Amino acid sequence: MNKMIENEMNSMEFQEEEAPLFDFKQLWMLFVLNWRWFIVSVVACVMIAFVYLWFRPNPVIVSSNMQILGESKQGGGAAAMAAKALDALPISLGSSVSTGSEGIETVKRMLTSTTLIRNVVKDLGLYAEYSVDSWGRNYVLYKTQPIVVTLDPAHLRWFDEETLTAYHEIDLTIHKTGDGYYVKTIADKIELPEQTFKSLPATVKTDIGTLTIAANPHMNAQQAAAYAGDFKINVSVVPPKAMAAKLAAAMAVEPPFKNISDVVAISIQEENYLRGIEFINALVDRYNKRINEQKDEEVRKSEEFVNERLAKLDIELGSSDADWQHYKEDKKIIDPESEATAVIEKKEMAETSLLDLNVQLALHDYQAEYITDPVNLFKVYPEVSSSGVSSSRSASGGPASGSAGTVGTQSTSSIGRHNDLVIQRDDLLKSMSEKAPQIQRINEKIKELQTTILLELNRNRQQILIQRRPIERELNKALNRFSQAPKMEREMTDIERQREIKQGVYITMLQKREEVAADLARSMKKGQLIDDPMILSAGQTKPEFVLLGAILLGFMLPIGIMLLIQMLKTKVDTKQELEETSKLSILSEVFLTNNDDAIRALRTNLLYNLKDGQNVIMLASHNKGDGKTYLAQRLVDSLTQIGKKAQYLNLNLREDRSKAAQAADLLAGADVAKQVESLKAANDYLILDTPEMGKYADIYQVAQFADATIFVVKAESTDKSAVKEIAKDARIPNPMLVLNAIDMSKKKYQYLYK
Repeated sequence: MNKMIENEMNSMEFQEEEAPLFDFKQLWMLFVLNWRWFIVSVVACVMIAFVYLWFRPNPVIVSSNMQILGESKQGGGAAAMAAKALDALPISLGSSVSTGSEGIETVKRMLTSTTLIRNVVKDLGLYAEYSVDSWGRNYVLYKTQPIVVTLDPAHLRWFDEETLTAYHEIDLTIHKTGDGYYVKTIADKIELPEQTFKSLPATVKTDIGTLTIAANPHMNAQQAAAYAGDFKINVSVVPPKAMAAKLAAAMAVEPPFKNISDVVAISIQEENYLRGIEFINALVDRYNKRINEQKDEEVRKSEEFVNERLAKLDIELGSSDADWQHYKEDKKIIDPESEATAVIEKKEMAETSLLDLNVQLALHDYQAEYITDPVNLFKVYPEVSSSGVSSSRSASGGPASGSAGTVGTQSTSSIGRHNDLVIQRDDLLKSMSEKAPQIQRINEKIKELQTTILLELNRNRQQILIQRRPIERELNKALNRFSQAPKMEREMTDIERQREIKQGVYITMLQKREEVAADLARSMKKGQLIDDPMILSAGQTKPEFVLLGAILLGFMLPIGIMLLIQMLKTKVDTKQELEETSKLSILSEVFLTNNDDAIRALRTNLLYNLKDGQNVIMLASHNKGDGKTYLAQRLVDSLTQIGKKAQYLNLNLREDRSKAAQAADLLAGADVAKQVESLKAANDYLILDTPEMGKYADIYQVAQFADATIFVVKAESTDKSAVKEIAKDARIPNPMLVLNAIDMSKKKYQYLYK
């Protein structure tokens, strides 16, 4: 008999397998059992993807590379010759306005600034967007539309001014038929009465501006023929600032490769590639125009300084000439040069050197006068170079002590830093107020730099004076050696010296004015497209990726829903769920029909799990109708078939109406205990039937007689919580499980038990 049980046991599979992270078998079962839903889901997702691909905007990326150019003086004609000649002048006020090669970050910020882009929007008329509808899709037009809509300039400016507090928009639908043009207008979401025009141009007046509708003069013959018949055009007029912000968000300005500092790639995502190409071209043109405007402003400031100094020199030269004339008339001198030839020849070299230094000192003093004036604190300072006095010689023909060619180098450097800060401040003031933190920081830097500039100016002046002293001593020695020369000659020499100084400065200023004029005439280019704008790629995900994603979503969506249902499900359906819910031994899985083998497996596994002396088994369930009575009787019959004496005892007194009211008392009484002991002694196994646990507590009275418990779990009926509770209940002796009432007519069970 024991060998029979062992053979039956060997035919059963008891090996526990570790649950994988993903149960592919369960996923496959879900697919097999619900394949129709998978097909419906995939078809629905693919259809949605087709609808999305059809109606979505279809932008492209237009890109080009721009080279950042440094300042260059090379050119043709008089401008190049003037630039070359002016390099040798002792003063270089505003010469060749240059900031060197622009930094990548600076160029990026300028190219993506809404101020610059707004000018491009106005230049190209991009504040009016044209589109047509075809088969449910919206196509953006640019320069190929049959009409052009413009808003009056006053309200166009007002649109931008109101952007911070209110957004304004005018939408038009222009429908052309054989009778004329029908215009439907919506201004700030207020629909206006439809207007009809026999011909164009026409005007449409709204509360927020007057629109002018005219024929597009830029269409070619082929485009004009396409709109010769009826057509319908949609037009949206928006604030230029809002359109600029939209275009800036669609832009990207980055170096095409790492470690490149003089080339940037400009790209924009646009629905109309022609509009993207023209936008990039116009953006670079506007960028160069803005640079030239900044340069012209700096040159104009230098021009004001030069003209102011020339006016003063005119007065001073007139006074010097008058003094010279009066002196000659008083002394009755006709040819003073011939009378003083001997003295001039001996002191010529000293005077020449002294004259050069005095000219430099006068220029230095003019510069210091301009810089020390508080009114000019935030203006561009003139830069004085000493290159005009390259060397000096003493009266004896030897070189003068010191080198004038080094004077002013540090001052020029400090003034250059000051001018850079002023230009940066003026540029920032175009887009923010003087109280902005950036402006205040620049103001502080300018004020701090002022002290350095003044100290360097004073030091440079002292250097000039130090160089002048030995030359003056040499000149005085020459004058002493010719003390017999008339006093008149010395006085005339002083007057002539002053005249020559002023004339030298005057000539320098005239040359500087020519340089400024050359700078104004010469346009400067800071950016240049080195490639024609071209279409790189589609701006959105490719259609094949969208469709592939739709197919994957179509498969994953039903799986996700079914797994979610499984997670939220509270009933026990399968042995796998029963194993996941409780660690108790599962004796068998019993079908609704053809369950003889399942009953044998229940008997075999029960005997295997029982220990010596354990022969009273009670069957329990959570609900009525779970099949415990049926299994109890079948188990008795099965034990009898293998030669065991087994007895069924029904202790479910709740079914007997005469005993139901006092069932708990009867089960606790001595009569039931005696009956159980009697049957236990007379049989090998005693099978006890009990009331349902979910409604009554009678089972705990019966549990005192039992050695083991079979808890009947009805498939698709018993709650998982009830299974968990039976495992935790210490009052239930040796609990084991059986999955009952498996309906093999259902597809999921056919798949599991086929």
